[in-house]
Amino acid sequence: MAGKPLGLRAIEAGRSRGLDLRIGDLHDKGLGLFDLITGFHILEHVHSPRRFLLKCAMLLGRRGLLLIEVPNYACKRASKMGQNWPYLYPDSHLYQFSPDTIRRYLQATSFDMIQIHKIHGRGPLENDPQCLPDGLSKWMRLKDLFFAARHIFYWSSVGRKVVRLLFWHMLGYGECIQILARKRS
Repeated sequence: MAGKPLGLRAIEAGRSRGLDLRIGDLHDKGLGLFDLITGFHILEHVHSPRRFLLKCAMLLGRRGLLLIEVPNYACKRASKMGQNWPYLYPDSHLYQFSPDTIRRYLQATSFDMIQIHKIHGRGPLENDPQCLPDGLSKWMRLKDLFFAARHIFYWSSVGRKVVRLLFWHMLGYGECIQILARKRS
């Protein structure tokens, strides 16, 4: 199972628990209706985000859920790093999103926002440890350790400043946004 792509491993894990999970193309005929559609780091690559979201709305059952994740162009590191921001990918990211722009897209395409979270950016390579070179793999383990231990520092105002420095500036917290939306009935 370790040699399979992460998405296939997740599908197999869900199916082993009795869930009806499928990977599909939105343009495949006869997909049926879904309770949930996920799209992680897809929306920034499509030629028309509006058309993509409308198609998702068509494929969702009554009050179905959409869970998407995109790079957050409005994060502090993006403005600080400019053209060197790691999530810019000018050759493949056709669109950049902020929490405000993603809200407007969802409202215009029959979705009501349920939650929006700023999350730490990991990047496509960082999501699958098997793809990481040794140096980056060690950095990611350290990054994950810092992230998991962040609550230890919250008890003091100095600790909160350290956490803010570590996560907002050094570790890229807020570089992605994860959105949960419900199809309007």
